This record gives sequence, structure tokens and C-alpha cells, in this order.
Amino acid sequence: SKSQHYKNKHPYLFGIVNYLLKGCFEEMEKIRSFTSKNIPIVPDATFPLILFIPGYTGRAQFYENHITELVSHGYVVAGINTPHINPVIWPSNPEHIVNPKRRSQEEFSSVDFQLKAVYLQTRNMKYVLDKIETMQTENEPIFSAIDLTHIGAFGHSFGTEAVTTFAENYPDLLQAVATLDFSGAGCEPGRTLSIPFMHIVAANTPNYILELYEGCKIVISPDRK
Repeated sequence: SKSQHYKNKHPYLFGIVNYLLKGCFEEMEKIRSFTSKNIPIVPDATFPLILFIPGYTGRAQFYENHITELVSHGYVVAGINTPHINPVIWPSNPEHIVNPKRRSQEEFSSVDFQLKAVYLQTRNMKYVLDKIETMQTENEPIFSAIDLTHIGAFGHSFGTEAVTTFAENYPDLLQAVATLDFSGAGCEPGRTLSIPFMHIVAANTPNYILELYEGCKIVISPDRK
């Protein structure tokens, strides 16, 4: 196997990597979530909604720190995983997770794949909003507490193009959009967003992403200054 070949060729380095990984896993076991299950909802109150779209091959569940922080400020966050883009739970078997297939960089970067992926993601976002509205009519407590007149969208990496496109396609549904580390051409000159938009740069980002259109606010993390 490749791992055995690497171990034989670089035994010292292989040992260091294993040691570091073991230490990481031991530390991870000490991590505790600030979230709680089945906490009663504040009565007679409504909360704005944020649609969260994760990056390619990532699950919304991986972003618990981001989501917990947003919830602590009074938002309801709907994390949306899309088949073929994010790992999803098989409907008939919660134990079974279906992962998106591995794609070459050429296929991943192709216009055809990008357009199909964004189409699926935006359709999924609209489905979730429609489903929430339906559940409100059935007096489901958590859904009834969502204020559908105040909706924002937040996307990371591959999910940034989806939230930007959704804002363009449904300008009356969203009140604001935020993106973290654009993977595509979401906020370059020429886009026609009519709502507040903030882009956060926290990793290596092509310089053209910094050439924002008028009215687009950008926040750059310390290591990018």
C-alpha cells in the first residue's frame, strides 16, 4: 500500500506524523460542545434565519463552532448538505452516509460541473425555505419560532457561489449575505446583488477576489494583512 511504502521510505518522518496525529486525537477527545439538545424554545419570540452552505465534501455538522456562535446571537441556523457535493445521510438508513465522488481538479474546475453544482445547491436552499414555511403551518415549535421575513445566507468556500447566486435569483427572500473564502467568482465586478454583502478572507484567496464591486464590504483576517 502507499502508506506502507511511505513508512518504509521515511520511517522517522512517518513516526513523527503518527505521534502528532495521536496527540491531536487525544486533545480532540477533550473538546466539549456548548450546544444542548431539546432545550425549550423561548416562548412568544421569533428569531431570524440563516441558511448555511458548507464547502465541497464538507458537512454542515463540521462547522459546529461557526453555527454555535451564530445561534448564540439569536439566529436559527439551517445547515444544508447537498447530494453529490456534501456527504449526506441516506434517508432510509441514518447510519449510512453517502459521500460525493472524488473528482479530478480539471473536472472540479470545469464550468459544467460548477453550474450543475450551484443549480443543485440553490434548488436545495429554496426547498428548505419552502419546507420551513410548510412546517410553520403545522405548528411545529422550532419552525414556528423562525422569522421568515428576516433571512440571511452564509457560505464557505464552494458554498459561497451558491449563496451569492441564490441572492441574485431570489432578491426578495434574503436580507443579507456573508461569505468566507470565496472559491469562485462570486463577488467580482459585474454581479448584481441588491442586498448587504460581506466577504471574509481567512485563507489564500486569488487577488481578483479583492477587487470588489461598490457596496461590498470585505473583512481580511490578520494573517492576510
